[in-house]
Amino acid sequence: MLVVEHGKLEMETLDVDVGVVMCPSADSEPREKSAHAAAARGIRTSSSAPPPTPPPPPTRGAPTRVRGGDDGHATCGWVFHRDDVFARPLLARLLTALANEPAVKRVKGVLRLGSEWVAPAVAVGGDGRTRVALEPAAYRRDSRIEIIATNVAARGEIIKGEGEDDRVVDGDVVDRAGEAARANDWDAVESAIVATLKPPK
Repeated sequence: MLVVEHGKLEMETLDVDVGVVMCPSADSEPREKSAHAAAARGIRTSSSAPPPTPPPPPTRGAPTRVRGGDDGHATCGWVFHRDDVFARPLLARLLTALANEPAVKRVKGVLRLGSEWVAPAVAVGGDGRTRVALEPAAYRRDSRIEIIATNVAARGEIIKGEGEDDRVVDGDVVDRAGEAARANDWDAVESAIVATLKPPK
């Protein structure tokens, strides 16, 4: 049992490992977190249905991806290994490209820049252009980023890059991240995010 006096709480107390958190994908039904929780709410569960398989943990340079969303919005998030370090100039370019894409509704995350950890803070300047500042963050477990964008299927259109199928494949991968997110091309967005990593030492 933990007693908190006068609202003072040591930061280490909050550093509790909860494992990998999974969101239901757009094509799956939400599931109860446990049979016990379901039973408490009076919901019958099937003992023959296997629990969802958690995604593999991230390795250096290879994040774990979690997709979600609904009819109107598509969401995709990535969790990076704790030892992955992002390059500030490339990360700022990537976040600016995402923030200036009208189909991208929100970008949030916490990312490691060496000994510094930052979170994007989006603001609109006097010229109407969206800018992203990298503000200090206290979180230190791993790097993670989530993008919420308009769902392509809900718009009733397919946005094609110059190349194969509907993927955004041409141009600088970092600067084209916004276009890739607009197309819900999460492979291209992931490539853009990974391109902002510093090479491992």
